[in-house]
Amino acid sequence: MKIILGLVFYNPTMNEIKKLDIYKDIFDEVIIYDNSTTQINYKLDSNINYHFNNNNDGLSKNYNKILRECYLKNAKLLCILDQDTLFSEKDIRKSIEFIKSDNLKNVMYAPYMIPNGNTKKS
Repeated sequence: MKIILGLVFYNPTMNEIKKLDIYKDIFDEVIIYDNSTTQINYKLDSNINYHFNNNNDGLSKNYNKILRECYLKNAKLLCILDQDTLFSEKDIRKSIEFIKSDNLKNVMYAPYMIPNGNTKKS
C-alpha cells in the first residue's frame, strides 16, 4: 500500500523543515508544494518530491495538485498536512496502522486533538 504525505510550505521555519527527517521514514513518499519567496536550503532525500512555486497560491490549490499527483502515482493513502501541523511520529504511525488494520477503502481520518492540553475554546 503506497502511502504519501502531501505538504504545503510557505516560508517555513527550520524546525518545520526538519520535520521532513521524520516524515521521510514514515511515508513512502513526501510531496511538497512550496509557496515561499525563496527555496528551502535543506538536503532532501530521494523519496521527497519538492515543487517550488514562488507564488502563494494557498492551501486548496496546492492540495489539489498533490491529490492529482497521488492519483497518477496510484497512491492508496494520502495524508495532507500543512507546515505547522503538529502530530507526533507515534500518533501518525498509530493512525496509519488503524486505517490499515480496518482495511478501509475510503476514509477521511481526523483524530481529535487538544491544543496544548486545553479543552476550553478561545
